Amino acid sequence: MPKDYYYFDCKGYRMVILNPNVYYLDGEYVNYSLGNYYKHPEARDHLPPEQLSWLEKTLAETPYPCILISHESFERPDGVQNRDQVRAIIDEANRRKPGTVLMCINGHYHRDYMRILNNVCYYEIISASFDYMPVTHSLFTEDIMNKYPHAKHTVVFNDPLHAIVEIEGSTINIKGMKSSMFQGITREMTGNTHADSAGRVLYPEVQSVKITLG
Repeated sequence: MPKDYYYFDCKGYRMVILNPNVYYLDGEYVNYSLGNYYKHPEARDHLPPEQLSWLEKTLAETPYPCILISHESFERPDGVQNRDQVRAIIDEANRRKPGTVLMCINGHYHRDYMRILNNVCYYEIISASFDYMPVTHSLFTEDIMNKYPHAKHTVVFNDPLHAIVEIEGSTINIKGMKSSMFQGITREMTGNTHADSAGRVLYPEVQSVKITLG
């Protein structure tokens, strides 16, 4: 890819792609590469200065309402570490021109969650297939445990969860779906907590929601 952050325009909206898969250590911003991300968990999840400047310029110049897309969250308390800087840029763009940023979409945490902050919809999309957990288990059938060594860290959905997100004007319509847990195994059965570090509970579903901002 020419760059790990960019935008494209589609049917009157600007999709702004950002990359917080960066850790900040000893005054240096380092991109994710070959597993280096896992060596410095306390330094992970930063949006570097050049992306912050680019985002500010992009939002100032956009002729269209924007949807921001990133791997990690700009809303979560355990999300991007300099998320306050990111949200300040978003809020200032909306102060200058209301409706400049409508929505921020992220993944990474394997939860279905939505929160409205300063008239911006922050939407966390669930994993398509599973949740990864720190405490291992051996509850799947023996053939599964033998064939898939990482299964001990997971609970799995029976269907590939996804959402269809439709936007018209300032109205956001999310069409969700429901599934169930593979072999009936849930997080709480495995010895892991029911919720994640942000207190968000895992359900095998994507909520259907329709909201109008403003």
